[in-house]
Amino acid sequence: MLSSADPSSFRTGVERHPGCLHHYCYLILIIAFSLLPSPLLADGLDLTDSQQDVKKRLQERQREQAKRWRRFGDVEVDWDAWQSAPSDNEKPSQDIWITAWRRAVTRPDAIGSIHWPDHQPKKVDKNGIPSKALIVNCTDLTMTRRTSRGAWGEWRLPESDSEPERLVIEICGERS
Repeated sequence: MLSSADPSSFRTGVERHPGCLHHYCYLILIIAFSLLPSPLLADGLDLTDSQQDVKKRLQERQREQAKRWRRFGDVEVDWDAWQSAPSDNEKPSQDIWITAWRRAVTRPDAIGSIHWPDHQPKKVDKNGIPSKALIVNCTDLTMTRRTSRGAWGEWRLPESDSEPERLVIEICGERS
């Protein structure tokens, strides 16, 4: 194990594992480039009026997207699409809410921090429930989800101080 306190430990580690040198160089390059200012965002960069207009429109779209798809850990939830879940007696429940979800992780085909998450899941059943659905029960404060294969998970109580707990608190606080 390398010690940051002893500079010779880097050399010793590389001597023991010579194939790892390229990993250290790669890591150093990543850190160095991440500290450099982006030429597009650098202070003092003069944008034309047309570019300023595009930038403003882009920022507005980004705000709309961030408002609609709220992120909870590695999952994004379609916040604008919450609906009452259908119940057995055909009357919508007022304490069970359902919406679409998608993965929010960067894929290998990403460019920098740009990635293309799945589009809104397709509706697949007679009740209009998306193929990837998330259900929150605000009465007993549990949740479950349906995967893209259509299988439902078990109802679970979110762990303390977790992203699922934050989701349950936010939706039940707004809707119940």
